[in-house]
Amino acid sequence: MGTELRREALRLLVPGGLILIGTVWAARAPIGRAWMAQAGPALPWLVLAAAILLGWRFQRSRVVAVGLVLTLPAVPALYGLTATASQAADGDGGTLVLLAILLALAGLAGTRDRGLRSVPGVLQALLPALLVASAAWTESRRPGLALTVAEWPSPEAVARWSSLPWGLGDLPPALSLALIVALSALLVSLVLHRGPVERGLLLVAPLVVGAFAGTEAAQPTMILGAGLLLAVSVVETSYSLAYRDELTVLPTRRALKQALEGMGRPYALAMVDVDHFKRFNDRHGHDVGDQVLRMVASQLSKCGGGGKAFRYGGEEFTLLFPKRDREAVVPFLEEVRAGVEGATFRVRSRTRPRTGKGSSGKSRRSKAPKRQPRGLSVTVSIGVSDSNRADSAEAILKKADQALYRAKRAGRNRVAKG
Repeated sequence: MGTELRREALRLLVPGGLILIGTVWAARAPIGRAWMAQAGPALPWLVLAAAILLGWRFQRSRVVAVGLVLTLPAVPALYGLTATASQAADGDGGTLVLLAILLALAGLAGTRDRGLRSVPGVLQALLPALLVASAAWTESRRPGLALTVAEWPSPEAVARWSSLPWGLGDLPPALSLALIVALSALLVSLVLHRGPVERGLLLVAPLVVGAFAGTEAAQPTMILGAGLLLAVSVVETSYSLAYRDELTVLPTRRALKQALEGMGRPYALAMVDVDHFKRFNDRHGHDVGDQVLRMVASQLSKCGGGGKAFRYGGEEFTLLFPKRDREAVVPFLEEVRAGVEGATFRVRSRTRPRTGKGSSGKSRRSKAPKRQPRGLSVTVSIGVSDSNRADSAEAILKKADQALYRAKRAGRNRVAKG
């Protein structure tokens, strides 16, 4: 669990967290503002448009939704207002707009991406933009409502809130509460799903506040950073789909090939195969078979010696050990083999007592003996070779595969060297 948390924290920091930090710095630093002035006012909107197009192309409806929401400031006729911090505090502009954006982010956190060729996907992409556009229209025609929201629950409470020592005091209480709700919802979504889009939306939220409740000069930089985060989330999602196996969450065979292309010698490769998997799958069902693959993947991901696990295909996996030969990695492979063998789990019997309807059926159910879940043990066979015994990665894999089948012929649940 600790390793997984560290990996998730690293994914949050790189590259998204670095983009967030760089954006905030550029919005505050004179050199950043000067660079934005030289880049031109169109750059943030071009980046945001690119993010929207990527989201549309790869069916990321939430990215399209947030991109459309952030694009609305580029339509002066719609907004007709400047969302600076002082105006938001006075209720002169931006309060309802920012409130609507934060509520839209909170709502999107509770959903998953839908296909943009479907009605739910189109609604998911357009409804947040319509909500924000309605808030902008209402604010431009009923400024008194914005003033009421900005002074909620009372002007005295707002004054006390503004005197608090943390940054949220710069926002009216209503907006601060909406920000807390949005960030909480986005964080829960990230914990549950741990996807690139979830990370992107969480990091976009602070930039949204900076764009709509910060200084007018900072808005282009914040929009640019948000567009970059959205675009990166789509790219990371596409990369994950291509290079990471959805069932086991391990890198795929394609990722292994890419890793081997840049691998310096020496290195060792191990082929791992689940013993009797087809027979097991036919007997217990594909759902239980998927559980076995996930369990084996989990054990392989714990491999020591710097070994990195890949799903090669079907019930086959690969372990790659940089800067090691086969003799050095055999102890780590034995640990993995023993770990899989010892990781038993419970499978409920597929044979169930037949029952009828009515009282007679109820009587038969009460008299039927309870069947306890049965323990299931899984084993793997492993073949290993290294770069000292072949010139190419393909040849090393072939030698490891030949060693794997020698392990199976010798009785399975063992490690063989090739």
